[in-house]
Amino acid sequence: MESILIIDDDPATTRLLEVLLEREGYRIQTENLSANALQTTKEFSPHLIILDLMMPGTDGLEVCQRVKEDPEISETPVLMFSAADQPELREQAAQAGVNQYITKPIHPNELKQIIKDWLSKSKAKK
Repeated sequence: MESILIIDDDPATTRLLEVLLEREGYRIQTENLSANALQTTKEFSPHLIILDLMMPGTDGLEVCQRVKEDPEISETPVLMFSAADQPELREQAAQAGVNQYITKPIHPNELKQIIKDWLSKSKAKK
């Protein structure tokens, strides 16, 4: 079973994504504190990370950068999920190692397809 880690400081968002993706058959773990994100990623060892950009303390860019610098988890695809859609944020996300930048709101079917595509790419690499 493929696993997805959702990192977002908004419990309503993590719960919504959790319900949506569990219905698709994925194993889901959520984390609402960005300070715990790296440790949770190592412990859960997800096939994919959905990461919020704007969080208190350590923001999503820094979390992604730390994931991509850690050899144990660096190959894990990271999807940045944010309401912010400025070109400079997209560029910063790419520099931090984000695999795809997704803006909210998004239709659930579109999000599910993006996730499915990244999980397929991830499997093909391994």
